[in-house]
Amino acid sequence: MQCKYVTLPGGQQVHYRQAGEGPPLVILHPSPQSSEAMMPAINAFSSVCTCFALDTAGYGLSDEFACDELTISDYAHNLIAAIDAIGIQSFCLYGAATGSQIAIEVGKLYPERLNLILLDANGHMDDDERTEMMEGYFPEVTPKRDGGHLLTYWDMCRDLFAAFPWNSAKLDDQLKFDLPPAAVAHDIMNRYLQAGENYASAYRLAFIAESRDHMEGLNVPTVMTRWEGSPVLKIADDLIELGLPDCVELLHAGLPIEERYAVQVEKLRSVVEQLERQEIEGTSQPAQEGATWQRTYLNTELGQVHAYLNRHQNGKPLIVLHSAGVSAAQVLTQAALDGEERPVIAIDLPGHGASVKLPDETDVSIVQLAAPIIAAIAQFNAAEVDILGYGIGGIIGKLVAEAAPAECTLLAGPALYQDKDRERILAHGFPDLTPQIDGSHIVKAWSWVRDNRRYGPWFDRTARAVRRRDTDLDPCSLHREVVDILRTAPVWQKLKVIELLDS
Repeated sequence: MQCKYVTLPGGQQVHYRQAGEGPPLVILHPSPQSSEAMMPAINAFSSVCTCFALDTAGYGLSDEFACDELTISDYAHNLIAAIDAIGIQSFCLYGAATGSQIAIEVGKLYPERLNLILLDANGHMDDDERTEMMEGYFPEVTPKRDGGHLLTYWDMCRDLFAAFPWNSAKLDDQLKFDLPPAAVAHDIMNRYLQAGENYASAYRLAFIAESRDHMEGLNVPTVMTRWEGSPVLKIADDLIELGLPDCVELLHAGLPIEERYAVQVEKLRSVVEQLERQEIEGTSQPAQEGATWQRTYLNTELGQVHAYLNRHQNGKPLIVLHSAGVSAAQVLTQAALDGEERPVIAIDLPGHGASVKLPDETDVSIVQLAAPIIAAIAQFNAAEVDILGYGIGGIIGKLVAEAAPAECTLLAGPALYQDKDRERILAHGFPDLTPQIDGSHIVKAWSWVRDNRRYGPWFDRTARAVRRRDTDLDPCSLHREVVDILRTAPVWQKLKVIELLDS
């Protein structure tokens, strides 16, 4: 599987995952998640089709819309624009939850483009039911100084498995599922955090569209799956009882999720056999003129490494390497970088940001982490480059400067620690952020980030340890750092230890 970007006219970037061979199948995810949540579907369908799982605009790594007043049609038009940019003509379309409502809208607006629609986790709500269900369903998650908004995220993600709607306490709404391991809810929360404060944009529109009326005018061959393990089985049955359009075939699947995908794959295979095999062009289009920052991937031995590039053509290239636990997106906010009039590439280190995830048990090697940076320098094809590194980025930058074919100037190197401070930090260790079902790991992460800004080191909460500067306790700034920390644990702890030992 490969992660890619495609750039639309006007500069909006759409992120997607591509896997498999055969005719194209476009996959749309539930809100407020991303294509990452569709990995089981990608794995199931890639044996039959070339899967293109897109991050809906404003979710995952796709850019938001430029306008605020959106309709479900806007998401349909945006999808077709992305498909056009990728180079796909006709295709099958799979949608789950919000993705189903967008797929229905695409079918009504662009029927000539579709060979088949597969609907999953869709249904019907009457107006009174919808109004009652939406009450409290989309809580505010504006960052707060005490970090309480993070527990709101956790409450939503954990209780998705407890009730539908998630915030209901009614016995009839309780789901017959065991709560999943904390790590599962944690992964879902990371995707909610990616969506941010506007997480409800498409989500809310999907709720409004969740009705039999929205299917009026649909004439594309369509299948709907009634899966007994679905958390929205009740509204699916309500839709079935009202009567499906003539173009919609109903598939039945038992409780196991494997059965759900099996019936869908069987149906998809029967359609694929009728289609002429076509060559799939999956390469992202070049960046549009005028875009300040473009995102891309570098393919390395470790996997795909995510990076931000600007498009200045002149000057000595600058490579920017962030510190452990954050991401390249955070260093882009610095005024010094915003004003750079030369090519700049800021790289998410492996295990950070949108770069390849490293298994928890992986022993992190500085030599391995340096390899993608050297590849980035080769991409510039420049005789000279500057490297700006922070923390572990400075240590990696030092190695890169010694090994890269270009002449490298290290603008900032490893942090320097006194022996006594190094020993105290190593003895104390770093917070254990293993996901806990009660959400306590989230509180711990927020406390660590906040105290690390006020005290040095963070665990010495005495007057003598107060940092001699104003403390940045802006909730949005704290939130960005905590989001990165939660996504990268425990890799960042390992890199912090390397930083201490090598500085």
